[in-house]
Amino acid sequence: MRTVILGGTFNPIHNGHINLAIDAINQLGYERVIFVPSHTPAHKTIKEDISPNKRFEMVEVAIEPYTNFFADRCEILRTGVSYSIDTVDCVYGKYSCTGKAGLIIGDDLVPGFSKWKDAEELSSRVDLVIAHRSTTEQLPLDYPHTYLDNSIWKVSSSEIRDKYRRGEDITSLVPTSVLTFIHNEGLYQIHEDKEAN
Repeated sequence: MRTVILGGTFNPIHNGHINLAIDAINQLGYERVIFVPSHTPAHKTIKEDISPNKRFEMVEVAIEPYTNFFADRCEILRTGVSYSIDTVDCVYGKYSCTGKAGLIIGDDLVPGFSKWKDAEELSSRVDLVIAHRSTTEQLPLDYPHTYLDNSIWKVSSSEIRDKYRRGEDITSLVPTSVLTFIHNEGLYQIHEDKEAN
């Protein structure tokens, strides 16, 4: 089965992530998308006191309506910093993939890709799929790659958290199941001790 990997902190997973997965299937012919929430990402800092398992559960409820979307906790179980090359090893070991798996990365990561752990090997083992996040232009990358023709998602996960915390409506930004999960689990609240500081 043609498989593409979509990793991230998913803090929270939002409709932009879901749309990227759908675009990868519709535009590039992938048959399965594996969402891989990171434990400790190599390229960003996770804000908020949200456990990796809570982020994973949010992904699970978000993708439940999609029969060809799957969530894998390999990075969470591995703990420590999450490197894509290790995730690719995990996916190839657990799933039957037809040809190379795809790996979706945002164009904001393109300038620093050559500094990724085992970038050369990684680029040879997967088909790099670049998603527009910061610009509609195609940034140069000295490794084989394909660009998705996706719309730029205007709102980041951090902005969604801030909107929710301020009591603003985020129903158009996240799946309904994710909003229900955030509410029921009491995520992204302002704690009284933080308000006092």
